[in-house]
Amino acid sequence: MDPPRTVDRLLATFGVPADVVAVAEVGRAWSNRVWSVRTTRGHYAVKELLNPWGDPLWREWLEEAIRFEQFAVDAGVRSPNLLRTGTGDAVVDLDGRTFRAHEWIEDSRPCPDGSANASIVRAVARDLATMHALGVEPTRQDVFPVPTTATCDGWPDLIGELQQVASPYAHDAERIALEVATIRSWFVRRPDGRMVMSHGDVDQKNLLLANGSTWLVDWDVAAPWLPAEEAMRTAMSLANWTSPVIVDDFLATYFREGGEAFEPDASLLAHDLRISLDWLDRCLRIASGLLPAERHRVAEARQQIDAEMHRLPNHVAIVGDLAR
Repeated sequence: MDPPRTVDRLLATFGVPADVVAVAEVGRAWSNRVWSVRTTRGHYAVKELLNPWGDPLWREWLEEAIRFEQFAVDAGVRSPNLLRTGTGDAVVDLDGRTFRAHEWIEDSRPCPDGSANASIVRAVARDLATMHALGVEPTRQDVFPVPTTATCDGWPDLIGELQQVASPYAHDAERIALEVATIRSWFVRRPDGRMVMSHGDVDQKNLLLANGSTWLVDWDVAAPWLPAEEAMRTAMSLANWTSPVIVDDFLATYFREGGEAFEPDASLLAHDLRISLDWLDRCLRIASGLLPAERHRVAEARQQIDAEMHRLPNHVAIVGDLAR
């Protein structure tokens, strides 16, 4: 972005004609880019959407996600107010780039990493139960990725491709082959059930804390989820995958607030693990030159690989011992 000229034009498109006072890039944003924009009229969060998955239908997916975001906010889920143009559009194209914007939550701070405290856990459980109770289905099912075992099934081929280009990550990919096979075995016995629209990425990085409340942000990947799967992956995330007490507290609150009851099981975390594996596959290909990418994306992919190669085997081990 070229502040303040680009920001001035963008906010004017959203019906906020004002002089820009300050622009600062926000940390913790990886998939997209986010700026804090102060103007003479207010304070806003401006996001440039970058389609990090390279999904050809990402714009249609985004429209479905924004539609659900508004449903959830209207139902009482705390989230920053979304800016729209005079014609009701929440997404704006400017100079070949794509943006959306929200009002800034004043005096907010990011939710700390690590295990969340009880008040955050219970607030998020209530919000998730609220979202699931809405029972919102997308107007188009075809814009969302279909969960399959394709990445698991293709892992031996990925290892071969990495070896062929002498990638330094070939050994890492080979080292977690057993975990990949285990994820597949859990995935194929996922329970059946009705999938409904939900946030899809409720964890510490997408929570803001302000005025004694928890605010949920980053709805860009909202998609259909089996409620039990999302409840389980959210409980584990808020517990930082380390605290059974937090998982129990989250699930107890979720059930009490109207979430449909279920028994924790490894199969309920298979979808979440598979998403992580899909992302790792993509990062391995980018970092090894199998997928073309800009230089900063290659550097980011390498950082993601280092983190996932530590996290994924650890999470698989925990899920394998979930009952205990």
